[in-house]
Formats: sequence, C-alpha cells, structure tokens
Amino acid sequence: MENYTENSHYTPKVGNLILNRLLSYKEEEVPEDFGILITPENIESHLVKIRQDRENWAKNHPDEVKLVKEIKQKFDASLNEIKIISKIFN
Repeated sequence: MENYTENSHYTPKVGNLILNRLLSYKEEEVPEDFGILITPENIESHLVKIRQDRENWAKNHPDEVKLVKEIKQKFDASLNEIKIISKIFN
C-alpha cells in the first residue's frame, strides 16, 4: 500500500496532493487524474463510472474477491453467534 500508512490513513505525500488539489496550490505537482470535483450535475455519471471500475476490478481480481467474501461469511457467522449468546444472557 504505497499511498497508505495502514488501511485508513494516507501518507503525507497523498495528504499534500489532496490539499494542493483543494487549494489550487502547486497544481503542476498534482496528477491530472487526481481527484474530481463532485457537483449535482456530475454525481450520477461519476457513480456509474465508480461502479463500472469496481466491476472491472472484480473481474480482473477473482482471488481477492473470493477472499473478501470468505472473510465476510466468517464475520457474519461470528456476529450471529454473538447475537445468540446475547439472547441467552438477556
């Protein structure tokens, strides 16, 4: 994960790119495809593109998709066990 220090925190480099994009600062350092301004006029088409990109990624990464589905199934099973135990003791 080149752009993240862990699963939910991006690197200072990415933070600087975000700030530069938002503040129109050092625009020459920000990749052209980094970030998009979402407006009422483009939100729907942007969501369509995100969904299409996600579907394409899933088609090209079946092993990762399988792994995530297995993890979710295990999580759901654990959650159900907790609910059952909670009902017993309540």
